[in-house]
Amino acid sequence: LVSFTFIALTLLSSDKSLVTNFLDSEETSVKKVAATFDSKVLKNKIDGKFIRINGDPGPGLVEVSVNEKAAMIVMGSRGLGTIRRTLLGSVSSYVMCHASVPVIVFRK
Repeated sequence: LVSFTFIALTLLSSDKSLVTNFLDSEETSVKKVAATFDSKVLKNKIDGKFIRINGDPGPGLVEVSVNEKAAMIVMGSRGLGTIRRTLLGSVSSYVMCHASVPVIVFRK
């Protein structure tokens, strides 16, 4: 599982506490997701680990798959409409086109 943190807040804000509070909140959220993942992996006796990457998710997932010598990538899809997917891009499409291993995409 890979976590991505997107900062939708201008870092040029004159209120530094606003940025600090936002980053602290994001860090707390990521730690909760990691703890939930670790718990489920342990409970179900699955070999897996939580890897956090900041940045563009498509290239990040492909890079992690190479670095971790993944046999395949299994990922979800939010099922965005054609216009939204065209404007925002599709992470699953990017990964399918650039990954060197098989990719399975599950729709929500």
